Amino acid sequence: MRKTVLKFLGYLGRIGGIIKFGSFLLVTGYAGYALISKKKKEKEEEERIEGEEKIGEEQLQE
Repeated sequence: MRKTVLKFLGYLGRIGGIIKFGSFLLVTGYAGYALISKKKKEKEEEERIEGEEKIGEEQLQE
């Protein structure tokens, strides 16, 4: 009886560990995705600003 209870608790511990590890991967994956998308948005914003500056310079030259 005692051995089966310990086995059962061991299985629960393993399942809990798998769930914790899975949630850890999920959180780190989401954080990585957020960082990548943030950098991508910043790069697009910089390119847009540079494009507007070039258009402004061309209008001044005319």
